[in-house]
Amino acid sequence: FVFVCVHTTHFPMGPSVRPPPKTATLTTASINNEDPATRYDIVGIIGRGSYGKVYAATDRFSGAKVAIKSIPADETDDEAAHAELAREADVLRRCAYPFIVSFYGAFFHERTLYVATQLCEAGSLLDVLRAQLRLHGTASLTEPALLAVATAATTALRYLHDEARVLHRDLKGANLLLTARGEVKLCDFGVSAQLTSTM
Repeated sequence: FVFVCVHTTHFPMGPSVRPPPKTATLTTASINNEDPATRYDIVGIIGRGSYGKVYAATDRFSGAKVAIKSIPADETDDEAAHAELAREADVLRRCAYPFIVSFYGAFFHERTLYVATQLCEAGSLLDVLRAQLRLHGTASLTEPALLAVATAATTALRYLHDEARVLHRDLKGANLLLTARGEVKLCDFGVSAQLTSTM
């Protein structure tokens, strides 16, 4: 049995939503040159990608549950991966919005780049649909859940475009994460692009 409950609270853009600061890129000053293990206790691996791993962890000071992406710099072809992760960290650092995963920090330690973000315990929308397919032979969302996902995604994209001047460029089920409360969060800004003029 797979239960899909998507939080339907609407967060309109307005005075209560802080626009991102007008800074150019993630600078070396924004990256902590320390071991993330000094702040986070690793719980386990929750994902693997072509470039690195994603860990679930707990913040020792606040108790918050976080996801930590890591990309080692041991091979020459990881330069592109580091650029992607740095770009993602930069966008997240500048964007505080209810439908975008929260950014907690970037670290560089022992030739590995780490980015800590909000942990979305329910996984991605793609994970949920795959679990439904595996258990029931079919994958679908109810109309209210589909409306909530579409509203969250389009609202996040509007914020990125209008306020942060960013194009996401990789919207898909794997990049829409769900919290334990069913809130939808857009993630993965590695291939995003900065807008330089109004489209």
